[in-house]
Amino acid sequence: MQAAIARILTAAKKNGKHAGIFCTSGEQAKKFADDGFTMVSAATDVMILQKAVGEAVDTGYGRESNTKITGPYGK
Repeated sequence: MQAAIARILTAAKKNGKHAGIFCTSGEQAKKFADDGFTMVSAATDVMILQKAVGEAVDTGYGRESNTKITGPYGK
């Protein structure tokens, strides 16, 4: 998947186009922005909802939340 993402970014730059990507964390967004993507998200709505529900459930059980959000792009 990483190789495909790199090919898409290269093709966009070569053709004078902007390249965007959905990210699953701020850290991932920074990495892709540093790589040259001009439009990045810091998280997807599904990932944010997943994290919020996980934290609410943990709170309901009286435990400290360590809910992490992850996605298909890896780290």
